[in-house]
Amino acid sequence: MLKKIEKELERFKKKLFYSGKKNKQLEEIQYKLENMPYEIYDKIINNSFNVQIPKIKSKEETLDKIINDKCSISRFGDGEFACMNYSRISFHDPSEDLAERLKEVLSSDLPNLLIGLPDCFDSLDCYVPYTRAFWRKYMSKKRQMTYSYLNMNRVYYNAFINRYYLDFNKSDEHYQRCCTYFKRLMEI
Repeated sequence: MLKKIEKELERFKKKLFYSGKKNKQLEEIQYKLENMPYEIYDKIINNSFNVQIPKIKSKEETLDKIINDKCSISRFGDGEFACMNYSRISFHDPSEDLAERLKEVLSSDLPNLLIGLPDCFDSLDCYVPYTRAFWRKYMSKKRQMTYSYLNMNRVYYNAFINRYYLDFNKSDEHYQRCCTYFKRLMEI
């Protein structure tokens, strides 16, 4: 079944073309298609389809670890990976010193230092549309670069520990979980 889906996606992608100015809608479809295998990985179980996804603890598990074991967390996201790749970001020029220090921290194995990654490597269903679109585009363009810095055998923690509310789909259940989560967050 998955092979058939992949074949159809490839056929559809080949039909997409740009002439002159890029069509934003087509570009968003392209990002969605390129990121789709990573988003559906946890929805379809098929041993012949193998993708690597970093192991990232939930926001709740991350919070529990920080509180119970008195750990610190270094959060890595798109900006930090851009800096490690010597790219310019809106608030920082490329810096070899910063890039090397970030790489050192990312690979650190200090017992009381957690390394946090954004929980955006697989299904994006829990996010609001704007956030889903951002991470689809980012992963379509930067997944290989990001993966080049990660140890896939390591367990990472959730960099979105402080974004429990902001980027997520809102529901009554979500609001109730937020109340409990923020009370727990204040224990740090």
